[in-house]
Amino acid sequence: MTQSRYLSAALLFAIASPLFGSPLSQAAEPATAPEVSVEQPGEMDLAQALQLAVRNNPGLRAALELEVQARNQRDSLFMLLTPTFNLGWQYRVNDREISFNPADSFGGDALASTFEPLYGNLGYIFGEMFGAGWVDDQDCAQLAQINGYADCDELSQAFLDGADLSPPSSADDGADSEPVVVQQKSQQIVNLSASWPINPRSIPMGRASNNELRAARADVQQQRDAVMLGVVRAYAATWQAQEALHLYGARLEAAEARLRDAQSLQGAGMLTREGQLQAQLLLERSRRAQQEGRAQLRSARRGLKLAIGLPELQIPELTAIPSLEIERFNPEDLRSQASELRPEAQAAESRTRATRELQVDAALQFLPQFSVTGNLSYTDRASGFDNRRNSWWIGLGVNLPLWDGGIRVKNARDAASRRRQAKARLEMLRQQIDAEVEGAWDRFQSRSESLAVAELELELAAELNTAVKLRFQLGQATQSELLEAETQREGANFALLQARAARELAAAELLASAGRIGTLQP
Repeated sequence: MTQSRYLSAALLFAIASPLFGSPLSQAAEPATAPEVSVEQPGEMDLAQALQLAVRNNPGLRAALELEVQARNQRDSLFMLLTPTFNLGWQYRVNDREISFNPADSFGGDALASTFEPLYGNLGYIFGEMFGAGWVDDQDCAQLAQINGYADCDELSQAFLDGADLSPPSSADDGADSEPVVVQQKSQQIVNLSASWPINPRSIPMGRASNNELRAARADVQQQRDAVMLGVVRAYAATWQAQEALHLYGARLEAAEARLRDAQSLQGAGMLTREGQLQAQLLLERSRRAQQEGRAQLRSARRGLKLAIGLPELQIPELTAIPSLEIERFNPEDLRSQASELRPEAQAAESRTRATRELQVDAALQFLPQFSVTGNLSYTDRASGFDNRRNSWWIGLGVNLPLWDGGIRVKNARDAASRRRQAKARLEMLRQQIDAEVEGAWDRFQSRSESLAVAELELELAAELNTAVKLRFQLGQATQSELLEAETQREGANFALLQARAARELAAAELLASAGRIGTLQP
């Protein structure tokens, strides 16, 4: 009977430890790696552990990249609103040079000879125009002044005398004119082109990208909350293993003292061989329990290092896990506000709004698309009739897709389906959150009550142990009864340790389920 009670007390902590993610390890202690010290190497509290995790956890650093990627995706959509510029250079070699010389067709006085009869009849033509009233005295005076005559009479006399009425001749008769090159044999061309698409789809796409960015930020917050909850769990397991090891050490010291007393009593003939064996068995069990406690502590510390993200961190003595004040919260308020405070609910809400914008974008695919384009070019060799080396143009384009095989219709249907799917997922997530908050509240209430019971059990076990010790000193109780009383007290200590850690862990899980784990902000 005594052995059974002792085993139940000794294994109580080992049975409860899987609840905190720290299974019992029987392996030998590995070699110590180089460790990193913290600000206070003597001890560490929960706030320090949370601070280290927020700064160093690789999972959280990876989640931060989600926001960077979402921001880059949003910024890439600005290309639909901003113009683009391209600068190009080209060296062109044509198969031949195309040119012509105007003198070959219109050279010498051939053109003037064609209109020579007209010059000979200018006086007659002018007289007819003057007589018909098409040219008045003022016009005649102006024509005289332009042609270098004093007045209209002098101009009229010049017409009558036939002065300066011969057709003009080329000033450089017999000289060859320069050919006009239409196409160069080779030339270099520099182009600067610009395009500014004016697409109405950029508005809903930009809104959708902003919603995706907000969803990414919520994902980062969700990962941060998960890291914090993981640190709380690992811290609780490590602190529990640490305190259990202290209890194991105290038990071992008591067992060693009891064995020495038993040996003295046996030598004096006041204790049987059975009593000495019981004391020796208790000592061996205490040593074994201490070894298991050390392995348990090493395993718990490895879990805490992993949760923090620093595998080489030196874990010092942990302070007691702080008591979280949950009683100030109303369970109904926690449940009603959880859907707004939980990061995953915020992310789902943002993605639902993004699907609505994508549905609008799918409808805008049927509208025409506009663009403003322009080009500025320069060449080292001019071609054409004006001998200019640079040219530019600007234009407005409209593109209206008439038929694409049904792709736009398919996109519109997909967008509508994704929106319905996102709304259904959001509703399902809200229902899950409500259930999680209710379950977390029930667990917290149950573990709070268990903590009160464990405190009473420890108080009762301590009183019974004191009474048995007094009876043993008076010779009214056996050593077996004393060992059983001490085992019950130690079991009550383990139970209280477990209940306290379980209560604080349940409180942290309740805060996490309600989206209020941020109240543990480091």
